[in-house]
Amino acid sequence: LEKLKQRWSPEQIAGRAKMLKLFNVSCSSVYRYIHKDFEDLFSERLFVHLRRYTLKRRRRRKKRVCHGRKGAPKRSIRERPKASDMRTELGHFERDLMEGPRKKVRAVLVIVDRKSRYVSLRLVRKDGTVVQRATKHILKQNQLRSKAKSITNDNGAEFIKAVSPKAEKELGVAVYFTDPCSPWQRGTVENSIGLLRQYLPKKFDFSTMTQRALKKIEQQLNTRPRKVLNYKTPSEILLAKPLRKSL
Repeated sequence: LEKLKQRWSPEQIAGRAKMLKLFNVSCSSVYRYIHKDFEDLFSERLFVHLRRYTLKRRRRRKKRVCHGRKGAPKRSIRERPKASDMRTELGHFERDLMEGPRKKVRAVLVIVDRKSRYVSLRLVRKDGTVVQRATKHILKQNQLRSKAKSITNDNGAEFIKAVSPKAEKELGVAVYFTDPCSPWQRGTVENSIGLLRQYLPKKFDFSTMTQRALKKIEQQLNTRPRKVLNYKTPSEILLAKPLRKSL
């Protein structure tokens, strides 16, 4: 019940419990428990914590004609180190902005480590200088300070500030850019934004959000087990933390 209310999926609960050898329960059993609770007159409404409940069906979108952004010469994703592509070492990040309704001025900067899936979040204005400063602040945090090696993002105007050698030197990492209109080339951050939408739906107004509240969401995402990590948490992978003996 505690983990369901922390937005863990039934699969994550079952997988984590099995990995730690605490108890054996299938995710189907957890779903049946939630369904039984839904039919109960005095239910706790556990289904509201499921991701599929909070996310609405996607509408079909019209195909867009994509044009590459012209500007200063950028380092292509094809030049990125193999360690980043293969996820064999920590410190290779992906970066993107998660925008609110009507693409207002305020947004959430999302930076995620490709290997550990460790997420860092920061409220920013959609301005290149502000995004550059926020990225620099995130990469200098204690848990990331000695690990940062590269960062990959799309061709958004807010990231073009990082094209110059001087800007890269400020960040202390090499910056790579994906091909225009190729979101699959930065799939790790796209998936992280999908998880973040469970807490901050598309209609959520970021003007009502505080950095302190965002930090709590960041902590929940980084202490949530991931199937791709064999049900370890991003914090355990990035910080080499010992496994806890409880969920």
